[in-house]
Amino acid sequence: MYEKIIYPTDFSEGSGKVLEHLKEMKKYLGEVVILHVANKYGFDSVMEGCERVGLDVKDVMNSLLKKEEEAAEKIRKDLEKEGIRCRIRIDVGDPASRIIKTAEEENASAIIIGAHGKGFVDRLLLGSVTEKVLRQTTKPVVVIK
Repeated sequence: MYEKIIYPTDFSEGSGKVLEHLKEMKKYLGEVVILHVANKYGFDSVMEGCERVGLDVKDVMNSLLKKEEEAAEKIRKDLEKEGIRCRIRIDVGDPASRIIKTAEEENASAIIIGAHGKGFVDRLLLGSVTEKVLRQTTKPVVVIK
């Protein structure tokens, strides 16, 4: 049994496949931590653009994070409907680093992650975030294709 699973999601099709596997594995799961890491580099670009056109950076960032929280909340409700205990963590930073750090902080049994994320390059090769997590974490990793 997996006492605590980290489920990193970028809300892509690959992450959706992981969600379906989690539902199938529900009798082997304790708690699922739904983790979304907004890529810091993308946010830096957004902040730069906002400053150039005179938009309030804080308002724009809060709006973007709220949309991501809403997407994560839909996943939480979906899993809880299946009887899976879960909670949400939203973070900003380097996705691979934050996934690894969260798994350590949470003392996770494993990380269950999709093979591919949103990026074009990620669709051609094993996702760069997934590859970094596989190489750098000490936790067991289950990769869903």
